[in-house]
Amino acid sequence: MTTPTIPILIFGSSGFCGRGVLKRLSSNPTFSISAHIRPSSGSLNTMQTLATEYSFDLQVAPVTEIATLIEQTQPQIICSFIGTTKRKMRALRLTYDDIDYGINHQIIEQAKHLPNPPLFVYVSSMGIEWHKWSTYLKARYKVEEELRHSHLPYVILRPGILTGPTREEARPLESVGATISDGFAQLCRSVGWNSQANKISSLNATDIGNIVSLQIATWLDQNKPLNFRTTLDVQHIQESIQSSEARMSP
Repeated sequence: MTTPTIPILIFGSSGFCGRGVLKRLSSNPTFSISAHIRPSSGSLNTMQTLATEYSFDLQVAPVTEIATLIEQTQPQIICSFIGTTKRKMRALRLTYDDIDYGINHQIIEQAKHLPNPPLFVYVSSMGIEWHKWSTYLKARYKVEEELRHSHLPYVILRPGILTGPTREEARPLESVGATISDGFAQLCRSVGWNSQANKISSLNATDIGNIVSLQIATWLDQNKPLNFRTTLDVQHIQESIQSSEARMSP
């Protein structure tokens, strides 16, 4: 008898976090993964190659068809890594409110109409408490607030600096910031200040894939509770990953 698979739908799949999560979740045979990408995306060819390598279903569709895609796939888990950069926004003449908030708003609204509320995994940002002074943070704060006021179970991740060899976009300031913060983190660990080190360490795509996998596993182990509502900052992301690695060590 074949064990039913768990359908997962991933938005923002072609980005840094999305690819890290795709690689991690695709290794689990109990998941049936669909990954959305826009027809105009510059990463379309790369994602088609990855779909074959990782064995997931690549859903090529414009943003206007998000509702249809969610209705067709009936996901039990939705992951959103939707986000943009200032350079891309200027080219499209759009804003963070249009993309970082607007598209996530569409996804949440459609998810609320599914007969079985899916777990919604959302990568937000550190520094949300400063949302009044940043249009980027305000957009992500609005997504968080929408999830909190919905009936959906959710996981909100607030990573700090994201960096690593799989980051294709040139972000020199983040790269320098990661080098500095990781240097201080290493110094903190050398004197036993592990908690402080976890607050300032950067995260890579593998880390994001691991924490998303851990949170999904926890939700499933608890029999998919509707009141599963978790917000993790960078310190707790690091500690969760470290705790899992310690349990798996011989």
